[in-house]
Amino acid sequence: MVKSSQIFTDTLLLLTGILTGCNNNSISSGNALNINTNEEVLIKGAGASFPAPLYQKWIQEYTSEKNNSNIKIDYDSVGSGKGVQNFLAENVDFGASDAPLKTEEREKFPLNRGKAIQVPMTGGLVVFAYNLSNYEGLDNIRLSRNSYCGIVTGQIKKWNDSAIAQDNPNVNLPNLPLIFVHRADGSGKLRHI
Repeated sequence: MVKSSQIFTDTLLLLTGILTGCNNNSISSGNALNINTNEEVLIKGAGASFPAPLYQKWIQEYTSEKNNSNIKIDYDSVGSGKGVQNFLAENVDFGASDAPLKTEEREKFPLNRGKAIQVPMTGGLVVFAYNLSNYEGLDNIRLSRNSYCGIVTGQIKKWNDSAIAQDNPNVNLPNLPLIFVHRADGSGKLRHI
């Protein structure tokens, strides 16, 4: 049985070679497709914070194996937007994003590196949290897709909006402002919403 860390790193090494176009401009200290086992190889990545704990676990497992001691992998959890920026600027060998590259981002990819390849590495969920703890009976509010879309787009501005009321019959919703709090950076998770 193949370990998930081995699959991750084999994929990472292959992608690094493809993404750097086997060009000497790669910031890795060696060519990812032709690695001298005695030479130290540094693979640098940056991006999404959501999968960072999983990547760190894979990296630790892979680099702790005796035959992989010459390979160093650094992953900087800076958020999807910054990871894409760093990748396009050739500051890292791979970028991780919760959302796929936009057409204009793919068009910015340096020609000397070939074509950007996107590989799904993990999956996750986005959930809403709310705090109406000062009000009795509001500990299990339900939101339909239309309601949460209305909240995200700013069309729903109050907790007692008719869309939320329809999702929660027989619940006395307060006439309070509904404030949608979210990250302001280039979060890939926010793009999912």
